[in-house]
Amino acid sequence: MLRDVRRPAHTPTVSAPPSAAPSEFAECPAEPTVLLRRWLADAAAAGEADPATAVLATVDAYGQPSTRCLAVQSCEDRGLVLFTNLNTRKGRDLRANPRAAVTFYWPVLFRQVNITGRVTVSGEEESDALWDARGRPGQVASVASRQGARLDDYGLLVARAAELTAAGRSIARPEGHVGIVLVPQTVEFWLGQASRLHQRLHYIRSDAGWEWGFLQP
Repeated sequence: MLRDVRRPAHTPTVSAPPSAAPSEFAECPAEPTVLLRRWLADAAAAGEADPATAVLATVDAYGQPSTRCLAVQSCEDRGLVLFTNLNTRKGRDLRANPRAAVTFYWPVLFRQVNITGRVTVSGEEESDALWDARGRPGQVASVASRQGARLDDYGLLVARAAELTAAGRSIARPEGHVGIVLVPQTVEFWLGQASRLHQRLHYIRSDAGWEWGFLQP
C-alpha cells in the first residue's frame, strides 16, 4: 500500500494568454491530457528517439530525491500509466511518499512537459496486462535480476536469463511488479524559443476542475 503524504496546497501565479501565443497554444483544451497526447504523437512523427520515455522523480522518507528514465505505457484521462517493481528504490520511495514528478523532453521539437501528482497502484488485472505487454525478453530480465541489488558476477546473471529463456515456460508476474498511475496535479507544457523567451502553458487541478494560464519564461 502507498501511504498518502499530504502537502500544503500551492497555486502558482499565472498570466493571461500572451497576445502572440504560438499556434500550439492558440486553443487550450480543458484537459491537459488532450494536449499531452497530441504532443506525444508529434514527437513520434518527428522521429524523436523513444518519445514515450520520461524521467520519473521520487523522494524517499528522508527527503532524498532520485531520478530514472521509464517508458510511459499509456497516457489516459486518469493519468500516466507506468509499470514498475515496488521492491526497488523507486518503489520504496513511493511506499513512503506516493507523490512523483515526470518530465518528457523532445530535443528535435524543442519541447518538454513537466508533470507532478500522486501515484496509485493498478489493480491485479491491469498489472497482469502490463506484464504480458513487456514481452518475453522483458519478463526474463525482470525475473533473472534482483533489480537494484549488489551484482558480483554478471556472468551468473546472463546464465540465469539464458536458463529462463531456454525453459520456454510462461513466466508469471512476480510479486511487487505492478502498474502504477501518476494522477496529475500540475502539468506544464514548455515550448522552446530561439529568443530564450520560452512559452510555458501551466495547468493546475482544483476542486472545480483544471485551471490554466501562462508563466513567465
